[in-house]
Amino acid sequence: VCIAPGAGALKCFYNPETGREQAWGPPRPAARPRRVAVIGGGPAGLEAARVAALRGHHVTLYEQGAELGGQLRRWAAAPQNREFLKSLTWFEGQLERLQVKVERGRALGAADLAGLDAEVILLATGATARPPRAWPGSADSPIRLLDAHAVIDRVPSGVRHALLRDEGSGKSSFVAAELLLAAGARVTLVSSEAAVGELVEPAVRVPLYKMLLGQGAVFRPNEQVLRLEGDVVVTRNLYSGQEGRIEAVDLLVDWSGAEARDELAAAVRAAGRELRVLGDALAPRTLPTAIAEGALAAREI
Repeated sequence: VCIAPGAGALKCFYNPETGREQAWGPPRPAARPRRVAVIGGGPAGLEAARVAALRGHHVTLYEQGAELGGQLRRWAAAPQNREFLKSLTWFEGQLERLQVKVERGRALGAADLAGLDAEVILLATGATARPPRAWPGSADSPIRLLDAHAVIDRVPSGVRHALLRDEGSGKSSFVAAELLLAAGARVTLVSSEAAVGELVEPAVRVPLYKMLLGQGAVFRPNEQVLRLEGDVVVTRNLYSGQEGRIEAVDLLVDWSGAEARDELAAAVRAAGRELRVLGDALAPRTLPTAIAEGALAAREI
């Protein structure tokens, strides 16, 4: 998936070297093969494991879930993103070809670090969704509160009208909206930004807009959620100050982005291990950034 955002440099989802050929060059064989543990099997961890093994290191990838992919697999739940499954198939094939040892269902804690046979640890544990706020009026409201990840992982049944508060940008709110529409719900997306999903690349955002709006979703940019009044969500326009009322809401998907899961970093440092923190575990950002950081970390060890 390669795109050229406006006058910017060409970006390639699969190959972070694209646009960086002169600065990076091809990965060089390691001066000395080392034992490398990659903790986390999301996009950053997958690319880090692939490049480290390509350079000749002995790599073990630890993933707490039953499947690899992290955020990428979560997004692939939406029909519009099924192509991401091909990306994960490619990554898994590369790891098998390069003889990366993959241990699924291994949730590592600080106490497990001493037993890792690794000279270098690449921490790619990703991020977790920020929990929904306790909005004024929520205690007396029948409106259910969930974050976007919870909706994607298990779409709630019986939703008639879902309001998605999109303040985390990125693709998660779009994926949740698509899944709720497919389940038969009415969907309204509210954002204080000038555009819903403003940080999504325009080349990706345009077809998502067409799909969601074509299926009846309603966009309300430049608005912020104020409070709940029964099954009504009260908003305010940032520029006019005028309040709006979105009625008959039974689900508020409160998406404020994600927080880095970096709790193992201090324990790794305390154990005296060489450490790189990468991807969303460093700071939640875009998918191409996570993959590029995975590649770069593996080039530096």
